[in-house]
Amino acid sequence: KGKEEEKRDAYSKFYYKFDKGESCAEVYDRVCGFLESVYYDCGRMGNSTAVIVCHGMTIRVLLTRLLELSVEGFEYIAQFFAL
Repeated sequence: KGKEEEKRDAYSKFYYKFDKGESCAEVYDRVCGFLESVYYDCGRMGNSTAVIVCHGMTIRVLLTRLLELSVEGFEYIAQFFAL
């Protein structure tokens, strides 16, 4: 691992922010807003199904939100994926 990854692992994968990047916490905030709009649009159009295509970290953040996991829950599921 590089120095950045070691610092992230020591700090928190959820809250650590790489240079010129965003933390998982910031992605979580954006994902919550996105899900609200999906719920609204699906309800407005009478649909109950939506397909969401995204990358790994966003998938983990979506799971954290949908399963109502804590930060510790995010850290737990993150260990099963390369993050």
